[in-house]
Amino acid sequence: MLWSIRNTMTRFNFILIIIFSFSFLRVSAQTSIESFEIYSCVLSNFQKAYENDSLNLLIVDSTCTSQFRNHNVISDSVKRIFLNSEKYNIENIHELGKDFIESTKTQEQIPIELTTQWNFKVITQDSLDNILEITKDSLIYNLSNFYGYIKEIVASDGFCKFSSPYYFNDKFAIVYFQYSLGEHSGGGYTYILEKKNDKWKIIAEIWQWIS
Repeated sequence: MLWSIRNTMTRFNFILIIIFSFSFLRVSAQTSIESFEIYSCVLSNFQKAYENDSLNLLIVDSTCTSQFRNHNVISDSVKRIFLNSEKYNIENIHELGKDFIESTKTQEQIPIELTTQWNFKVITQDSLDNILEITKDSLIYNLSNFYGYIKEIVASDGFCKFSSPYYFNDKFAIVYFQYSLGEHSGGGYTYILEKKNDKWKIIAEIWQWIS
C-alpha cells in the first residue's frame, strides 16, 4: 500500500516536471521571439537614423548591462502612456528605471536569427578585448588600429550591443542599445517600445552618451 502511494506520487511529480519543463520552453521561446523582434526594430531605427542601410556590424553575442544613467528622468510625454497615469509620479518613474537596470545584469544570448536577418556577424566580448590588446602600441591602446583591424580584417564597420529587454504593463518594453563605429563615432540609447497589432514600435528614445 505504502509502496503504491509512493509510486503514484513519483509518477505525479514526474508528470509535473514534464509539464513545467514544456511551459518553461514555451516561455523561453516566446521571450526569444520578442527579443528578436525588439532588437530588429532598434537596428532598423538605427540604420534609418544613421542614413545607411548597408552598415555591416558585429553583434556582441550576449546582452550587456544597461548604461541607463538617468533612471529617474523618463520623458514626461510618454510616462502617461506606459505608467497609465495622468499624474506625474517620480517614485513610479524611478522604480521603473531601477527595475530595468536590475533586469539587465543577467547576461542572455542574443537570438541567432538576428544575424541571419541582418547578415551581421556575431563576436564575443572576449574577442573584442583580444583585438584591442593585439592592436595596441606598447602599453597604450590604439583605437585607430583597433577599428582599422575590425574594418580590414573582420570586414565590419563596427560593433553593437543590446541589453535584455525589460517588459512591463503587458505591452511595453525597455531596451538599451549602444554602437561604436570608430574613435569618435559611438553612442548609447535607451528605447521604450510599445506592442500594437503584434508589432513592436519605438515610442521614446532616451540618449545616454555619445563619443
